[in-house]
Amino acid sequence: MKKRICLLLTTLITILSCFSTRILLADENGIEDGIIFTYNSKTIHQTASQMEKYDKYGMNVDVNNQYNIVEMIKNETTVTNDISKITKNNTVEKMLKNCKEIKEITYLDDNNIVVEYYADDGKEVCLWYGTDGLKQKLVYDSNNDSIYIEENSSAYVITHFREGYHFEISDTLLNRIYNLIDEGKLDEVRLIKGLKVITDSDGNIVIEPDYDMLMSNSTEAMAISSSTVPQNDTQLLNHLKSKFPMYTNRVKTNQQLMCSALNSSVAVKVTETRNTYAKVSADWRSFAVGTALTVIGYALGINVAGVQTILDALGIAYSAAQTISETVRLSSSANYSYNATKRGCVYDKTVFNGYVLVVRHANKSGRFSGGYLNTGEFNWVHQSSSVYSISDSNVLNNALTNYNNDLLTNNNLCTYRPEYEQWSD
Repeated sequence: MKKRICLLLTTLITILSCFSTRILLADENGIEDGIIFTYNSKTIHQTASQMEKYDKYGMNVDVNNQYNIVEMIKNETTVTNDISKITKNNTVEKMLKNCKEIKEITYLDDNNIVVEYYADDGKEVCLWYGTDGLKQKLVYDSNNDSIYIEENSSAYVITHFREGYHFEISDTLLNRIYNLIDEGKLDEVRLIKGLKVITDSDGNIVIEPDYDMLMSNSTEAMAISSSTVPQNDTQLLNHLKSKFPMYTNRVKTNQQLMCSALNSSVAVKVTETRNTYAKVSADWRSFAVGTALTVIGYALGINVAGVQTILDALGIAYSAAQTISETVRLSSSANYSYNATKRGCVYDKTVFNGYVLVVRHANKSGRFSGGYLNTGEFNWVHQSSSVYSISDSNVLNNALTNYNNDLLTNNNLCTYRPEYEQWSD
């Protein structure tokens, strides 16, 4: 999935200094590793040479002759809105300076149109025209990850354009978190700087960034409002949980198998658990009041209808002029890890008269990676944990064999205990 992220542009753009914060935690071997929280982007005025350099992108039309660009393009594209056919229209391509391929043409309304194209030199160009002329021009240069903007007679450059805010948990810290959870030491996880622990009534656990703490840890961040912290983590998490619900000890199979030590059959079951999510990385950008929906769409790589879908879902208002009426923070990507467990339990009739836990497989390799589709839907891709690839029959047979051997070796059940008393998930 192509990730495209952008800092919002308004008439009055605050010049932000860049900052990069790394919170280091030492493990038991003294190796520093922990949470990475960075923001390297900054906005500066274009120089005269830059403005001259990027003047070669735009329209080959003399706007001084009062041509209506919107009507001109409409006249060439009203026959079809199929972009594959529009790109074959030489008349439209010839209107664009140094155009290699038209990417998309979007009609906002009868008076506004957005044309996006790839230039001969690989630059991405976005032109927004109204009936009164050019409203905005954006040129993205992937070679130096910068975007060049012209709007309202102003010209700016945003560096590290697609980096945005970035949060990441190291593998060392992630393993430490899961080990503490396995040991029932959730309170120790709550003490880790930069993280917060959320639990629900079913005992499910979510590890999320503590954005307030992370922002306050950077001295350079003092000039940046805390409102730049994304506020839609809850929506993303709820969406993830609705697509891939958490569960504890879901029974995969339950069979009666012969136990030679007892000379009778016993019930053996296999269960799976996925009830801990940890956000291991995320990227996002902030968009302020007055941002055009087309700009947000260009930033995230989605169409205008997709932007509307996102804003509607988040309850963010936008005007008839297709600009947002309140600040919004959008996570362009979110990646969660989860702890997967597969267990084999045998119903013991000799001591406990209940299921005892005999076999347990667990690891933290499961991942959910998400980002926006062109339609505006936040799509999750699931990388399943290797634990779930272990066959049910393998777990069943090993559980029965281990249980049977314990009875034969010790003339009684000595090794195993009720399933909820040890290695709880």
